[in-house]
Amino acid sequence: MTDALALPLFPHRHLLGIRDLSPADIDLLLARADAAVAVSRQNEKKLSTLRGRTQINLFYEASTRTQSSFELAGKRLGADVMNMSVASSSVKKGETLIDTAMTLNAMRPDILIIRHGSAGAVYQHGLYVCRALVDGQDVGRAATPSSRHRVRRGNTPPSRSTS
Repeated sequence: MTDALALPLFPHRHLLGIRDLSPADIDLLLARADAAVAVSRQNEKKLSTLRGRTQINLFYEASTRTQSSFELAGKRLGADVMNMSVASSSVKKGETLIDTAMTLNAMRPDILIIRHGSAGAVYQHGLYVCRALVDGQDVGRAATPSSRHRVRRGNTPPSRSTS
């Protein structure tokens, strides 16, 4: 078991997938995950790592397990966590991704976690967000094990252009 405080900081502002991460980046994330498992087995599960920081979870598509996982992780690290319900937001009234990104950026969250069903949507948010942005699964890139499972079963998500 590794002490998370002894590990180096993650060197990137955004985490939008693993394709561009170095093996050292991936090893660091896995080591931090191992340290988090140890914390989750303790009686006192709340750390102060993100005390005073705000995390917004913005899920354009429903995913109870994924959203709950990000919410619990943020709270266990000491962040103030806000879950935005897109179903009752201005997105349903026609607000664009860019409008939403700029509005959220004006709130100055420290961490913004986005899950969107369209390939490249989270990356588009990243063009307008100054804080840390985490891809909560851009389905178009098959970023999580469950989406890779759908791909293996033949339900391939739409391809993403690289231009």
